[in-house]
Amino acid sequence: MPPKNADSNLDSEAFLWDDPLLLEDQLDEEEVALCRAMRAFGAESLLPRIVEAARNERFDREIVAELGARGYLGSTIDGCGCAPGNYVAYGLIARELERIDSSYRTVLSVQSSLVMHPIHRFGTDEQKAKYLPKLAKGEWIGCFGLTEPNSGSDPASLNTRARPAPGGLILSATMSWISHPPAADVLIVWAKTDDDIIRGFILERGMAGLSTPKIEGKLSMRACTTGLIVMDEVFGADNYLGTIVWQRRFDPRNTARHISADHDYLIVFAKDARICEFNQMPRTEAMIASYSNPDDDPRGPWRRGDLAARNPYSLGRYPITTPSGRVIEGPPSGS
Repeated sequence: MPPKNADSNLDSEAFLWDDPLLLEDQLDEEEVALCRAMRAFGAESLLPRIVEAARNERFDREIVAELGARGYLGSTIDGCGCAPGNYVAYGLIARELERIDSSYRTVLSVQSSLVMHPIHRFGTDEQKAKYLPKLAKGEWIGCFGLTEPNSGSDPASLNTRARPAPGGLILSATMSWISHPPAADVLIVWAKTDDDIIRGFILERGMAGLSTPKIEGKLSMRACTTGLIVMDEVFGADNYLGTIVWQRRFDPRNTARHISADHDYLIVFAKDARICEFNQMPRTEAMIASYSNPDDDPRGPWRRGDLAARNPYSLGRYPITTPSGRVIEGPPSGS
């Protein structure tokens, strides 16, 4: 069958609703085979389970083991027990999981990008050898702790602190709306140390002071479990990731968004009450923040002058042209 032409007259060729951009025509034989295998796995193994799982808000950790057994976890990582793969394979696997339900794609993204990637990139050799093979096989499940009740998922506003203690560090904080903590064996938690540097910490289920209550009654993503990470004087001696990770960007989250490490652009979102813009801009441009009444913000009044200090992307450079063509001359009123 000859390849389809995306530029041909739509009147002369049927519209392919399941592949409107003709993605599969651009894949090589191995990638097509991966798509077909993943699609068959989804139809035979995942589709029969999703209705009941979503209806009853049930997370099936066996799905993680099945993904691991097929080599679908950590496909962008070389070695460490991970099957050979690349970013194209990762995207194709995510596409087929999303075809069934976004909950299953979340399982893949959290495990591969938010847990395995930071261990592989920033962890010590001992940490890689201990955690990555079991995470790759789906024997262990991981979660990623960043989101806080008062500051959301903004690393620059992170309140969680790692305090020095004899022989190690102590973590005391609560993180909320985290994917997978009720089922997680390994928890990657982010906190600021006394030098105001954000570091990652590897926690394990069973550590004294660590609990992971489930959030019940979600209206969506019901087939993946969501909860809190509660740390009450959790002590760690050698559990921090070996490299400082907060520099110009927060690397693990960018990897989860399928953005390469050398990207030129970031998707930047408004931070709080009134979402004023979704914009794609160079990473040196301004981040837009807007509050209906800054004096009512529980974190204290926000002023234009301290935006840059609180977020490295907030450099106050205007005007900004949005994708729709609207020009923003300065910060929204009330910011």
